[in-house]
Amino acid sequence: MAIDPILQIIERKDKTYPKLLVKRLGKDAPVRLWAIGCQDLIRFPKTALFCSKICPGDAILQAMDQSKGVGPG
Repeated sequence: MAIDPILQIIERKDKTYPKLLVKRLGKDAPVRLWAIGCQDLIRFPKTALFCSKICPGDAILQAMDQSKGVGPG
């Protein structure tokens, strides 16, 4: 699996868009994602870190609970 260094844009309407994002976030799912690398990795279960300038404390706590198997998922 080679890494493609080219920026790829994944629109919500694309078949490669992660269906789990729409399932979990509904109308709040991002319209598009920007990715660098192998898009095939999006389909596999994983743990990821998303960075934001502004991240509410409850979102951090929910992510921590979910990573421990406590929260929704």
